[in-house]
Amino acid sequence: MNFPGLRAEVRCELSERIVGPDNRSHKLAHEVVAAMEEDLSIRGWPEGHLIGSVSALRQRFGMGRKACQEAITIMQTRRLINVRRGVGGGLYVSRPGLNDTAQALILHLVLSRTSPRVLRDARIAVCHIAIRSLIGRNMPFVYRDWPSIAGNESGSNFHRQLALACGNPTIVFLMDLLEELQRRYVAANPQKLDQAEIHTAPLDNALIEAIRSGDAETACDLIRDRIQTLDMSGVNRPMDQVSFDQITTFLDLKKNSGRLAGLIVEEILKHAVAVSFKLGSEWDIGARYGFTGEVVRPALRMLEDLGIVACCRGRSGGVISTQPRIGTVVRLISSGIASCGISPEQNFELSSQLVIEGVRLAAERNKSAPPSPSKDVPSQKIVNLTDLIDIENTLLDMMDNPILAIFVRSVALQSLLSKRLEDLTHFSGQMALTMHACSLEISRAIRMGETMTAVNAAKHKSELMKHEIMGVS
Repeated sequence: MNFPGLRAEVRCELSERIVGPDNRSHKLAHEVVAAMEEDLSIRGWPEGHLIGSVSALRQRFGMGRKACQEAITIMQTRRLINVRRGVGGGLYVSRPGLNDTAQALILHLVLSRTSPRVLRDARIAVCHIAIRSLIGRNMPFVYRDWPSIAGNESGSNFHRQLALACGNPTIVFLMDLLEELQRRYVAANPQKLDQAEIHTAPLDNALIEAIRSGDAETACDLIRDRIQTLDMSGVNRPMDQVSFDQITTFLDLKKNSGRLAGLIVEEILKHAVAVSFKLGSEWDIGARYGFTGEVVRPALRMLEDLGIVACCRGRSGGVISTQPRIGTVVRLISSGIASCGISPEQNFELSSQLVIEGVRLAAERNKSAPPSPSKDVPSQKIVNLTDLIDIENTLLDMMDNPILAIFVRSVALQSLLSKRLEDLTHFSGQMALTMHACSLEISRAIRMGETMTAVNAAKHKSELMKHEIMGVS
């Protein structure tokens, strides 16, 4: 399991920038996880492949038993490995399923106190991408069940058939994930209306006709109306005010460390406002819930990896709740995207489309609002990939849709892990200046609510990036 240290270091730095700021941890357990993640991405082992034993892992990284257990807990939370005990046991390669990914994303959205607008807009954006892809490929869309009474189930079926028709398995994966989130959100909302009373047959007919005639703008307007009609089912409450079933299931509640992590999450959610507060020392937490340090430490490392808590040393230290980071969710979705067999060209195209749709939605929200005071893109020149990532991260923040931002970062991370380091070249000087100018124009147009200007600038930048990154003129 040896690999060149420089290669791992460079790729690790880039991946940490992609998954978001303040995602770096210097604890031995996290450093081991980062090295293992890099190793697994390079080797491309299939699910179920035997990596080695726990003792071999300890020997390779010079870890003690406690640090090794913490690292294994984090890797299991990220769904990188399965641990089997007894004869034939050891560490085996794992892959997250749709259920794992949906649970992790729900946990993140709930802890972030996310607005339902974010989920609705993300669904609209992915449907827009499916429609434009479908029309661009001149593919027919035949909805087998229409006209029908559209409830949650048939709504999801309609959107999934739309995604399947466009022929891109990654779009299907993202659509399935969003529709699963919507299904759980509606099911958990006590104020939902009777969805059997919601009829979308006229919208369905008009939408299918617009797609057949190649009218992308009309089709996109209609799918927006369709989603907003279905979302009238009482889905207006912030995520943290909706009682999802088993919200902490993602934390592997079969183990004591997972159960304790779930109890800590529930304690954090009981606070009415999303502000940091002190949970106490490791000893305090163990005493409060009746667990020993052998359980507390892995639980806290798991929550640190999710960005839910920070463990501070010193007399005024202790365990502090924090705003959840997106790193683990991004990595889970990136793994799902990789399993779709996406090509570099499809990867780039999807990333560009997600950004364009996010920019479009952000600018439209600001049309009737005063100019946004949000920060502008970094002023430094684009010399290498890290500079471009910093600028893209700022633009993703300006889109004000964490789900779309997570999707873009996931696609970008999958692209990074599939590239050779020699592909990560410097940018030509003139091209870098032009891309930076496009970024400034996008940020200004978003703040001013100038939708078409923002979209056109984003499309222009996408073409420039395709030339520079993909080598396409």
